Amino acid sequence: METIRKRRNGDKTAFSNLVGDSEIAALASTLDSLLVERVEKEEKLLVAKNNAMAANEAKSSFLAMMGHEIRTPLHSIMGYADILATSELNPEQYKFIHSIQKASDILLSEINDLLDFSKIEAGKLSLENVDFEIAQIVQDSIDFSLPLIDQDHINISSSIDSKLPKLVKGDPLRLKQILLNLLSNSAKFTCIGEISIRVFLVSEENDSVTLRIEVSDTGIGLSETEIEKLFKPFTQADLSTTRKFGGTGLGLTICRKLTELMGGNISVKSTPQVGTTFIVELLLKLADKIGVEVNHSAISNHHQFTEQYILVAEDNLVNQQLMSIMLKQNGHKVDVVSNGAEVIDAVKKNKYDMVLMDVQMPVMDGLEATRQICTLSDDNKFLPIIAMTANAYSEDMNSCYQAGMNDFLSKPVHLDVLTTTVEKWVHNIH
Repeated sequence: METIRKRRNGDKTAFSNLVGDSEIAALASTLDSLLVERVEKEEKLLVAKNNAMAANEAKSSFLAMMGHEIRTPLHSIMGYADILATSELNPEQYKFIHSIQKASDILLSEINDLLDFSKIEAGKLSLENVDFEIAQIVQDSIDFSLPLIDQDHINISSSIDSKLPKLVKGDPLRLKQILLNLLSNSAKFTCIGEISIRVFLVSEENDSVTLRIEVSDTGIGLSETEIEKLFKPFTQADLSTTRKFGGTGLGLTICRKLTELMGGNISVKSTPQVGTTFIVELLLKLADKIGVEVNHSAISNHHQFTEQYILVAEDNLVNQQLMSIMLKQNGHKVDVVSNGAEVIDAVKKNKYDMVLMDVQMPVMDGLEATRQICTLSDDNKFLPIIAMTANAYSEDMNSCYQAGMNDFLSKPVHLDVLTTTVEKWVHNIH
């Protein structure tokens, strides 16, 4: 306000030659009032902005905490359902278990959507920049989507442009998330016909490529009015769609936001009762030419179990029992402890082949336990430690790797994923 008064007094001399002192005083008073009002409004807006940012931060923290709390019991539900699915069941019982598995997958997907949306809105979603194979991401996405697709009535296919470089650089997990959301959407609205993924090379310049990914289906299609609503959060095409198919209405919103974060764009073409095609265009860097090793998360589905001595660190009693059953079912010997301090004691006493380490535990968390294991002896530097946590963000994964962990499993963990991961490290050890 002092600056405003100085400015006003400085201007007074210029006005005095044109108007009288009373008019100057009136004008100055009006200017003071307007400027004071403006400053007060700006201060209120700043306070409102800060309050909104604090509220958004609190919302994100709350959702992250709730996501962790929900994932922990969901891990047990999905794990025991997987175990029951491998046992001798009559057709009706298998149908019940399959329904539990499908409902659990849907619940997990909706939890992930809410958490990702909150993270994106808060501007805290970070992207990786690693080398990966487009063809592998496409195949992984199809494999993950198969349980959602009625394979008796729907054919799913893929094609990759032969001119496309084998390796590119970017965030493979987020690209897979986009494809999974699009495939899930196609599976939801297609009763018969075909779902396909096609990848085309648009252009290649210097050290980057522009590619186009098309996910097409022969489903119910969309009208122009419905397309306008499609990428809005918490929105379905219409109320009847919401009642029939459910869902948070966030999947396509997340696809759009992830695509934009990756420097690309997403669009849609559709005809009612004919089908829909989603088009994703991305600009990706070419992969490093020298010393590239692509880490495939999956190995053959044919598991030849090799008995391992495995330490499970998990503070939840139900999940302790679940992990023991899962691992023993595959022929492994298992010890279970409840916190990081007990992990240190157990590793000092026994020679384990690997450790499955929860991150959030009382007394000592999994990160600190991992750091201490790495300093115990030279032998422990080669002890695989696999994070197994309900914290599912990329920064959680990075924290685990920085602490010295070798791999990362996000709860809920399916039996086949656990088996694949353990067997992968058996091969790496031996």
